[in-house]
Amino acid sequence: MIKCITIELSIWILKKMLNHSFPFLAFLTVSIGFCSLVVAYTQMKIACAKTRLDLYERRFGIYVSALNCYQACSKEQSEEILRCQYELIKSCRESQFLFKRNDSIHKILSEMLDYTNQIGSYVSRVKKYESLNSAYLEIELKRYKKLTDDAKAVFQKKLFELEDKIKPYIQFENIQGWTFF
Repeated sequence: MIKCITIELSIWILKKMLNHSFPFLAFLTVSIGFCSLVVAYTQMKIACAKTRLDLYERRFGIYVSALNCYQACSKEQSEEILRCQYELIKSCRESQFLFKRNDSIHKILSEMLDYTNQIGSYVSRVKKYESLNSAYLEIELKRYKKLTDDAKAVFQKKLFELEDKIKPYIQFENIQGWTFF
């Protein structure tokens, strides 16, 4: 009998507690749900901003590799030109996926790669001919130096063209960072 009264009393106390604390529990549940929603939304915004910044970084890396290649060609050092050629090849391949087709950035980078190959070839020939002394080789040396200078001038024009085409993609004002709402 005491057991039965104890159970009934426990049930009665539990019912009273639930009746009085139900609004509090409902408010607590809604508050936790709202906080979870805010956290999920801010994480989504942060992930979106990070993706944009990663894409910006990849696109800017393509521009930097073209600029490094131009600087290597200006120095006329065969080893450095060769190293930058590999970097430019990689950037040229990546550009197919990072830019729109109608912007023709991939085409410009391919042309820059061709001119880099020409400049590298001309520089290696000039180095080879400089070590030999001959009247015929002197004429060839001047011809290759002129071809190198012409290829560098065209490469520079292509670099300016690339800068114009890539500008909308690498202007940092276009990257929106994280905001609360």
